[in-house]
Amino acid sequence: MTEPELNTQASTAPKLCRGCREQMPTHCDGCSRKTAAYCRTCLHSDTPGPRGTDRPRSGDLQQAVAAVMGANPLPDFGDITGWTSARIGAHLPGHAPAAILAAVRRLAATGSAEQVGDEPERYRPTR
Repeated sequence: MTEPELNTQASTAPKLCRGCREQMPTHCDGCSRKTAAYCRTCLHSDTPGPRGTDRPRSGDLQQAVAAVMGANPLPDFGDITGWTSARIGAHLPGHAPAAILAAVRRLAATGSAEQVGDEPERYRPTR
C-alpha cells in the first residue's frame, strides 16, 4: 500500500476511549477538532486509577509513610535519630524523597508525627 492509502485507512478506523474502550467520534461535531483520548465519563471519573491507570490516590503515600513509621522502631544511627525521607524511602521504593518529605510534613501538621531534628529533617510518630 502507498502512504496515502495507509493514512486513509487509519482515519476511518473507529476511535476508542483509552479508559473504558468505548467507541467515540474522531472529531467534535461543533468545531471539527479531534476529540480527546478519553470519553467524558473517564475524564470526570472519581474512581481509583483515573483514566484507566493504576495511579495512587491522594493521601495513599501519607498513609504508607505513617504505616512505615508506626511499624518499625525509631532509627538511631550515629548521631542522627529519627525518620528522614531517605530512611522512609528505603521501605517505600519508587517514591521520590521530596514526595515522602511532603507526606511526613503533612503528618506533622495533623499531629500524627513530630519533628525531632533539623539538617536533615527528622521525625517520629506521636501515636
